[in-house]
Amino acid sequence: MNMKMEQYWPQHKVFFLATLSLFPERLLDTVITVLFFKPYFAADNPEVIELTLMEYAKIGYIEFQKLSNGEFKITKTNSLLATDDLTEYIDYWKNNQLSLLEAHKPETSDELNRRLFLALAKSYKPDSNQVRVLHEDVFSTDKSQIYGKAFWETVLSLQFTDLKAKVINIGYDRSMSGLYGDNPQPYIDFEITDQKFLRSIELASKNSEPINDEDPDELESKGLLIGRDGLVSYSGKTLAFTAQERDILRVLMKRPGELCTKDDFKDPHVGIFKTAHNYPDIDTTLRKLIAATHKKLRVALGRHCIINVAGEGWRLEL
Repeated sequence: MNMKMEQYWPQHKVFFLATLSLFPERLLDTVITVLFFKPYFAADNPEVIELTLMEYAKIGYIEFQKLSNGEFKITKTNSLLATDDLTEYIDYWKNNQLSLLEAHKPETSDELNRRLFLALAKSYKPDSNQVRVLHEDVFSTDKSQIYGKAFWETVLSLQFTDLKAKVINIGYDRSMSGLYGDNPQPYIDFEITDQKFLRSIELASKNSEPINDEDPDELESKGLLIGRDGLVSYSGKTLAFTAQERDILRVLMKRPGELCTKDDFKDPHVGIFKTAHNYPDIDTTLRKLIAATHKKLRVALGRHCIINVAGEGWRLEL
């Protein structure tokens, strides 16, 4: 690594390297202006921007040129180097091996990870494995303090060191004009890829019922297994399903080879559609859920296994 790791990075630096690592196309061949790139730099003035770009260029993250109008254009990016350095930095953070020049002691990574988990549980929706987390979901401080908190270290650790999620999007909110305000709110969108972690979030969420004594220990048929914890596997390999897709599969696996009608899936005790008013066309949503479930099973098993009997229902054939 090309820099010392003893100190915390400022949030704008973590965000810049995360963008460079995950979404380099957002920076390559981009003209940097003080109006549109405020979160990437400590201050929105040309001198600070130029000095920061020079630092990054010296390390090898980017190459840039200064334009005749005084603005700057990034002409080359090194996302691999950014990924390596950011991963190492976040690993230092997780192990509480960074220090601050300020007098107060920073919050530990364990405490911030606990807050992140609660934020994920609060934002979780049962029909998706994608979650958005805002700065205010993790920290209760005033928005004016967002640049002094380790928000980006906390949320990015899920992908860079914990390997539990894939980052889909990162950014700061903007006004309708496209400009950033004085204290724009950072956000991150995840796809949770670790099924055990997703199940933990689901159980901690108010949108999910906890496991109880009436739940079956497991449902198994010819190598396909739904465990009591809700995890789905085939021949020992965990398969990624959303909560609703797992419930679809659970209905089918309770009676493998037998016909399941629309009413079986729409039964309120099954819980696929817990709030029916959120689904103005349940039949269409049900067909889409079954199709998505079938697609994942087909990839895992290598064959068609959910049979549609026109006008009657569906059955599982393994």
